[in-house]
Amino acid sequence: MKRVRSALLALATLSVSAAVVGSMASCGGGSNQPSSGVGPGDGGPGDGAPPGDGPVSNSDGPVGTEGGGGGDAGDPCAADTGGTSGTSALTAVWANEGGDKVTRDELRASGNATAVANSVWDGHCIKVFGAKNEVVSFNVVLEAAKSQASKVTVSLGNLTGPGGSVIRSAPRATNKLFDWTTTEVELFYVRYLQIKGLSQQAYGTMATWQEATFPKRAQCPGMMQATPDSKPTGTGCPWAQRPVADKFYPDIAVPMELVPTFDVAASTNQSVWADVYIPKTAPSGVYGAILSISENGSVTHKVPVSLKVRNFALPDAPSAKTMLFTSPGDISPRYGNSVTPTAITNERLMAHRHKISLIGDDTNQTGTQPGADYVSVLDGTFFSSANGYAGPGTATGQDVYSIGTYGGLTEGSTQTQFTNVFDGWETWFEANSPKTERFVYLCDEIDCTQSTPTLATQLQWWSAISGVGAKLHTLATQPLLDAPMALSDPTSGWPFSQGVSSGGTSTGGTTAADQTAADAVTAAEPTRRLFSYNGQRPGAGSCATEDDGVAMREQPWGQYKKHIDRWFWWEATYYDDNQQGLGTVDLFNSANTFGTATSDASYGTTGGANGNGVFMYPGTDALFPASSYGVPGPIASLRLKHWRRGVQDVDYLTLASAIDSKTVDTIVAKIVPSVLWEVQCHDPTNDCSYSYAPPTWSNDPDDWEAARAQLAHIIDGQ
Repeated sequence: MKRVRSALLALATLSVSAAVVGSMASCGGGSNQPSSGVGPGDGGPGDGAPPGDGPVSNSDGPVGTEGGGGGDAGDPCAADTGGTSGTSALTAVWANEGGDKVTRDELRASGNATAVANSVWDGHCIKVFGAKNEVVSFNVVLEAAKSQASKVTVSLGNLTGPGGSVIRSAPRATNKLFDWTTTEVELFYVRYLQIKGLSQQAYGTMATWQEATFPKRAQCPGMMQATPDSKPTGTGCPWAQRPVADKFYPDIAVPMELVPTFDVAASTNQSVWADVYIPKTAPSGVYGAILSISENGSVTHKVPVSLKVRNFALPDAPSAKTMLFTSPGDISPRYGNSVTPTAITNERLMAHRHKISLIGDDTNQTGTQPGADYVSVLDGTFFSSANGYAGPGTATGQDVYSIGTYGGLTEGSTQTQFTNVFDGWETWFEANSPKTERFVYLCDEIDCTQSTPTLATQLQWWSAISGVGAKLHTLATQPLLDAPMALSDPTSGWPFSQGVSSGGTSTGGTTAADQTAADAVTAAEPTRRLFSYNGQRPGAGSCATEDDGVAMREQPWGQYKKHIDRWFWWEATYYDDNQQGLGTVDLFNSANTFGTATSDASYGTTGGANGNGVFMYPGTDALFPASSYGVPGPIASLRLKHWRRGVQDVDYLTLASAIDSKTVDTIVAKIVPSVLWEVQCHDPTNDCSYSYAPPTWSNDPDDWEAARAQLAHIIDGQ
């Protein structure tokens, strides 16, 4: 299938019967007392390691009560953490929520244990909270400041709560990693990627005047900015002086079952990530467990974990709708033809666990209907215990279906063929899956004018359809200002007031103009839809590996604030850069995944984008066998987990808004003051392609967690 995507994919515009406007550039990151990188071996092969919507009360009684399970089982943080033995080379053990990316070289707690206090770590105990039907996460950091910690293992016991209720924590066999029916807890060994240059496609032009749009750790020391719309001042700096330079950033969440024992090299740290799914049936209250850390076969640290289960449930169908592309063609060179169908199946399961909707994965689509096996994906029976699925969205179907993604279906068609496609697909969906949001992807970006038939021609054909196909939505990636119109001037756009393209220069963009265009689209719903495409600072968080951990969390908040129906990220598994010339990449050892890069004294090896198009890493890699874990399915990125955190946040926003919309609006305005086209371009008259403004949201995860706690209080009154 032909795919035409520029490095600056920005605004998707669901044309005519639906509008997709995007946000921007495709990104298409001794003592046994607990306190607060792996080493030269990164825990992979070759270095010692084997390869129901709305509040749900269940049995808990009315919202606002603690019914259903009796009292809490004591204070987990007061649990006995004695009984450790042996000498520990770990100089500190601490935790955070996960949105604070701790690079491999950082030894924050070894010299100052109080320096790492945060919303989930008080210096002794890990404290998290969540709703039923939610996945909550935390990240444990193991520091080895002086000498290597050898043969380290990490385990978490069952979380025991009210009335003896249990949230299970059980390791799985390596051939059962995509079966969630036996455990609610997953532990991950985090792998790191070295950042050798800034992701140009995440921030815009690499220039000193653009510094404010970079993440703080990517900015030169001493850069100053008088106002958000003023040009930053300063002389810049060599790449080596940037705090991000050549650091190893955490991103690859390898199931702990694949790396049961590991070393932590001297002067480094190692992160261990935990996902905990709270079942719908879990009684509200406090649950506790012990996280145990062993070295050389002896337990050297015990850390209490406290989980408060709130008295409400998140919906199975996420309130923030998403869309993420993958395809058998993307992944088959890594998995091989025989394993690819299984890998696609497991991608669907993993995406669903992260509340993300896939497109392009219907391997057996024929004629004008989905493949026979895909019907179960749409009606939800695929996401069942029979397929090893448990967690968010059990028995809940995929909520979107893209027909001919990136224009592969309509390119080169005649009007008769075009009409037959629309009539045939809509007929099938109305008869078999009427609630699924579906559309024909007409064309992508500049290809909408360069290919035959052009977008303008296709829209004329669409308007002439007299049959049932006239009701089928269409999509084309377009700027926001074109969305209410004929969409005859396609171009990429920016995640702030973007204007329209004129001779290669974006002009005429203002926040007011874009808001008027957005209003025109949303006023026509449900006939029209407003989508957003990818993400770039300063109007949206990016997917760059070196961006802040809150970057992907921010996107659903911006989506909620600006009433965007669906957020579209271009790729999950772009393993071969056939557009920018990078080619195939050893994804476990190279951060840059899109675009050939050149050396720049100030910005490192630039020109591409770290993490661009890769939200899932290949569990099997025939092209780079030394990096292969030999499992028939994906390994998640932390960025995918950060995205899920934001999607779940919007479930909180939606539930809370139904109770107290005024307070929720105040919270949203505080957390994301200016997003998307609320951020004004600097020069709308002459060149609206840039902004000096830094992002307006906090990069401190504790601020986001405080907001989530406030929303939880609105929902359950506790």
